[in-house]
Amino acid sequence: MEFECFVFDEVLISDKEKKIIDDLVQEIFESQTFLKILKDKKIKNISFSLILIDNDEAKKLNKDFRNKDKIPDVLSFPFNEKEGNTTILGDIFITPKELKKKYTLRDGYLKLLIHGLLHLLGYDHIQDKDFAKMEKLETIIAKELNN
Repeated sequence: MEFECFVFDEVLISDKEKKIIDDLVQEIFESQTFLKILKDKKIKNISFSLILIDNDEAKKLNKDFRNKDKIPDVLSFPFNEKEGNTTILGDIFITPKELKKKYTLRDGYLKLLIHGLLHLLGYDHIQDKDFAKMEKLETIIAKELNN
């Protein structure tokens, strides 16, 4: 299984943050639970984009696409298109400034990357039962990476 993560940094994060993101993406794609999800969905090669944006842009996207007038810490826009053997999952937008208000760098990027990737893979939390399933997967993957 191969993956590509294209990072677009519109807010100029630190080199430390860039390294954290690179390391976490690699770790997530080595998680047994995450690999099982991909296998179950018959996905072999993946491409996705991670876009780091400021609060104003995040709020605008949230308003335009979700009709919510607040600043999110993460937004996901699934594509699920095939290009040869690669599945282009979509885009994850993270707002570093909001992340830093709630979490440490590593914990925040870990939580939001897992959350965003699960959304790109078709999971949501609109219904309570779906919320519980998604939250359980997030917890399992995070635990695998924190051991």
